Amino acid sequence: DKVEGVILEDTRTGEKRELKLDGVFVAVGQTPSTDVFEGLVSRDNAGYIVADESCIAGDGVFVAGDCRTKKVRQLVASYSLEADDDEESVYMCDLATSRSRISFKAAVLAGIVSDQTGIFVLKTHDQGSAVLRAFGTRDELEVAGYLYDVLENALERELKKERKSRPELRGASGTNNFYAGVRQALRERLEKERNDEQSPAKALMIISRDNEDRTRRIVYPDARITRRKARHIYNETAWKEGLSCGKRLQLRAAVKKENTLSLSLPSGKL
Repeated sequence: DKVEGVILEDTRTGEKRELKLDGVFVAVGQTPSTDVFEGLVSRDNAGYIVADESCIAGDGVFVAGDCRTKKVRQLVASYSLEADDDEESVYMCDLATSRSRISFKAAVLAGIVSDQTGIFVLKTHDQGSAVLRAFGTRDELEVAGYLYDVLENALERELKKERKSRPELRGASGTNNFYAGVRQALRERLEKERNDEQSPAKALMIISRDNEDRTRRIVYPDARITRRKARHIYNETAWKEGLSCGKRLQLRAAVKKENTLSLSLPSGKL
């Protein structure tokens, strides 16, 4: 006896269909079974037990495996039952989460990180929260998570400094347009660098396409992913200040070469 196929059921419509295949790899899913530990250890909003790389979750509590909080998680795709060379996977991490909705600023920051590292980012919902979820290789996601945090801190410092003398930069409109201006400046720089076939910016185009393709095939094979342009109230002063800031920002695209990732980050002042 051998596997010949599986019956798939649409949980929304109840519709069933048969999928012919030769083998099945059983995945445990992305919802951790940690309810039994409620009250004994700290858990995040998704149910993962809070612990760092030491795997210590409290006095006398050692936690390991996929039920522990991790910055990056691997999603295994398809395994050839005959050849190991066909193994394929993609890694995942969350750049930002919100109980209500993802802010425009967070979305723009994620866009900047995506532009500079080649990761694929999309907005989804998980456990009742809005999530900016990133997909790529482990190295790319580790750099992306670090870059997201560093950029947010650096840009917030710059924006706070400018707001002291320029009230036009205050409020959501000032913040949103400032960040949008920064991304525009960085994208213009990347566009110029892409004319050089040997530039990291050119390599990022290929990396970005590969990450999106793998994510669509592995994680969302039957889902429709749509692209929408975020809307915000235009603030010319804040936009131009962000554009100026982006031009001064010392940031180079991160592309893996051999066993290292090349990334230049702002040090101190912008």
